Amino acid sequence: MKTKHELIGKTRIGRLLEIMTTILMMAIVLMAPGCKKDDASSPGNEQVKKDTEILVEFNAVKQGVMIDLMKTMTNDYTKKIGKANYTKEQLDKMYKDLYALQAYEKDVIAAAGRMDDQLSSGVQGKIVQTRGLAGKLGEFFGWMSGSSKRSRERILTVASNLTEGERKELYDGLSPELKGKASSEGDFWKKLNDGQLDNSAARIYNDFYHNPYSNFNDVAQDKNLTIGKVFVNEGAEGVTKGAEVIIEVTKVAAPGLGKGIELVEKGQEYAEKIETVYKDPKQFIKNEVKEQIADYLGGFVDIDGAVDAGKLSEAAGAAIKILTDYTLGSDDPADWVKSAIDYGLAKILDGNTADKANVAIAVKADNNKNQTGPNVVISVDPTKDDKDLEDVIDIMLPGGDWVISPVNIKGYTDKIIAEVIEEIASVIPVNTDPNAPHVNGQYALSVWISPADPGPGEGVTVTAKISPAKSGEDIYFSITGTDGYSSSSTNKTDNEGKATFYIPGGAGGVRDEVHIKIVSTGTERVIVYTF
Repeated sequence: MKTKHELIGKTRIGRLLEIMTTILMMAIVLMAPGCKKDDASSPGNEQVKKDTEILVEFNAVKQGVMIDLMKTMTNDYTKKIGKANYTKEQLDKMYKDLYALQAYEKDVIAAAGRMDDQLSSGVQGKIVQTRGLAGKLGEFFGWMSGSSKRSRERILTVASNLTEGERKELYDGLSPELKGKASSEGDFWKKLNDGQLDNSAARIYNDFYHNPYSNFNDVAQDKNLTIGKVFVNEGAEGVTKGAEVIIEVTKVAAPGLGKGIELVEKGQEYAEKIETVYKDPKQFIKNEVKEQIADYLGGFVDIDGAVDAGKLSEAAGAAIKILTDYTLGSDDPADWVKSAIDYGLAKILDGNTADKANVAIAVKADNNKNQTGPNVVISVDPTKDDKDLEDVIDIMLPGGDWVISPVNIKGYTDKIIAEVIEEIASVIPVNTDPNAPHVNGQYALSVWISPADPGPGEGVTVTAKISPAKSGEDIYFSITGTDGYSSSSTNKTDNEGKATFYIPGGAGGVRDEVHIKIVSTGTERVIVYTF
């Protein structure tokens, strides 16, 4: 009997143990608008090169911080969310890391805006709208600025219930770094009130809360603004926003900086320790996290208004599950089915044999009705065996239409819109060779069999689906069995882009090998199963 693993070809078994341990140095750019492939030395491509690098780097670092949030919220994976205790030092480091991300904001938003222009124009001769990078990254930075503002307002709310002497004690007890942001006590409170210290407000709240000579802690508890509740509330929302744009943790180190490898190491750590928190870290994590957060936030009163704990916990639970999926994820859809992960596998196959693409950015098209998972996934291929025709960039994606842009090491690109089918591996042919013609008939090819695990004597229907869907395309099927049976047929696709081929059942132990090819483009898949 075969497993679904056999249907999609060789996968990277135990990839968490085979994660790259050196920094991937890349010089990558994204394609010019439309199907035109400009000279990589042009000024426009230089700008796009910088844009791509900053987006890959930022999102890798951001996801590392999200993993750290999980680690801190669970006391190094030893306690459930909301049940942990947080030291002043732990929180200060976490807030410091989050604030460091804000330094990227100007460059990241500008780069994402230009990238969105690239992704929305000229795909296969038509305009395609995407749920873009800029919007989702803007929401993340919006959460950060909102969180900073809320921290400032919490400080002022608590401090307004203290005496002038107690407020002076708070200022005097600040760490030298934070105290140095103002010239005097009066200047400090003025800057804080004006929002000039928002980028340090959470750290200031943390300092004040842990001041042993102040009543700040007592008043904060009376206001239901304990440091733990504040941290879990803000952290859960941050993970929710951060999960909209995902770097596949298990196979990427950010270009140029050591922080990329730190991310990979955090992914390994997460895989090793998450099981101390959850019995089944994938299948049940969403519900468990939802219940934990809802229970913990149920009595939380935010000074900005009531928090819908149920709504926040639902979104945060889903986001933490996504983070887990992309940290612990397998390339085998059979594993995802067992783990209740509704993703498909896009295998980006570059026809440029000289310099294959080493990065791919996938953005949900607006007609993608699948609300699960992230809106943007960035995948980096760590292998360098570009001569291998089977060398592809794998991306886990929720089902639906995606705009996919591969980029090679020399900065040449291609672009295609393709449907990804849940629980199915789809080959998506592209060509980053600037001298190769970009033909509108470039189709993604998905194939599967029914039943998925045929028994002895059970007939098999092979289904091929091309994307974008088009009727009348010739699909060639051929089968060879170890029992000597062989057959072939060329069938046309229907309005859904599907063509089928029936194979009679074989005796137990017989192995069939089926070749499926799009005649017009030559794109081919092979599936193997055993009765």
